[in-house]
Amino acid sequence: MGITIAHPLVLLLFRDTVSLVIEKDRAAEIEVARAGFAVEKEKVRSQVTVLEIAL
Repeated sequence: MGITIAHPLVLLLFRDTVSLVIEKDRAAEIEVARAGFAVEKEKVRSQVTVLEIAL
């Protein structure tokens, strides 16, 4: 058995590819969280409007 040594550019490409996949997954998770917060914001805004009218 021998040791295979990869060219440094191949290693950089692999690292960039893995980072890209991870960043895409994170971006998708962030968008889901933001969508959930947008719904909550609207609920709070409607409640604030009701309270302002009551004052």
